[in-house]
Amino acid sequence: MGDKPFALGYLTIVDFIFAENLYYFETLYPNEKKNFHFWWRIRHNLESLPEVRAYYNRPDAIHGPFLPPFAVLTPFLTKVKLCYWGIRGLAQTPRLLLAYSGVEFEDYHYTDSDKWFQEDKLHLGLDFPNLPYLVDGEFNITESTAIHRYIIKKWGKTELLGKTLQDNAFIESFLSIFT
Repeated sequence: MGDKPFALGYLTIVDFIFAENLYYFETLYPNEKKNFHFWWRIRHNLESLPEVRAYYNRPDAIHGPFLPPFAVLTPFLTKVKLCYWGIRGLAQTPRLLLAYSGVEFEDYHYTDSDKWFQEDKLHLGLDFPNLPYLVDGEFNITESTAIHRYIIKKWGKTELLGKTLQDNAFIESFLSIFT
């Protein structure tokens, strides 16, 4: 979909709806444009159509904003939470990856082993209860290498996994030895 001018490669109703809904998305999440640039290419392509441009050139055309000025925006934004002991250890690489990716996150440090072993480990609903663990909204994941890959893929830093198939293979072999 990334290089196609429209969602399906040709103009459909989906493009009209998608382009309009991007205004709402952009209002709530203004920084996400960098992660989903192909969405804005679809909107740009739709707005470049002569018929759509003609509408926007009318004196009575509505240009924006998407929401009325009296609307209060309080989107429910969950912060990413990375949990580990108060040491560098296995959580330091995920901390650095989150920071490098520009992700705001809570760096939670266990200071009481009973809190981890007798409470959270048993009751958090982690598939593989272990430290470190990462919580991203409703999703949680354990195991450091899986956390690394999740952060890299979710926040668009896939070049960290190699730019070519051969580079990726080298990185994977390195990870299987060192992590």
